[in-house]
Amino acid sequence: MQLEASLPPSLGLEAFLAAGYVLNRTPNKQLGWKTPYEIAYGKPPSLTHMHVYGCKTYTLDKRIKRGDKLAPRALIGHLVGYNSTNIYRIWIPSLYKVIRTRDVTFDETSFYDPKGQNIDYLLREALEDTIQTISLPEPLHEDESEDESILYTVNLNPQRSTSNADQTTTPKSTDSVERPMKDIE
Repeated sequence: MQLEASLPPSLGLEAFLAAGYVLNRTPNKQLGWKTPYEIAYGKPPSLTHMHVYGCKTYTLDKRIKRGDKLAPRALIGHLVGYNSTNIYRIWIPSLYKVIRTRDVTFDETSFYDPKGQNIDYLLREALEDTIQTISLPEPLHEDESEDESILYTVNLNPQRSTSNADQTTTPKSTDSVERPMKDIE
């Protein structure tokens, strides 16, 4: 189970506990094709809560403060066992520990990848991609015409303080003013 899930060897004990849990719910020929659970409790076990061992999970993070609306609400982890039919053992690589929880969403198609699990690494990579795709608008060239109704702030007297010296005027060819950037639609 642990090799198929590609989990680190330090989670070996969790793999043994999960294997015992699964074996107790697996039919056995020596028991007349009944499960050990069924022999012990007199009824067949429910298997609806069972998920693929080592699958990616999204666990509700209850430590988020109430006012922090934009913070991530889930911890990314992996299923490593069961405590009961509604309580799962989830390994959270970013916290380096196994937690018990029932507020979990499972993604049974993806598993542990040692290269891509560090959330800091993922955020840093996404930030670098965003920075590379941002482009600043180009300034207007002198030969492009602008609408004369646009007003510019021009400092007409540099010796006076900026609070009294700024006036709003329309640009003229004698004023030394930086032209505004084009609006991007």
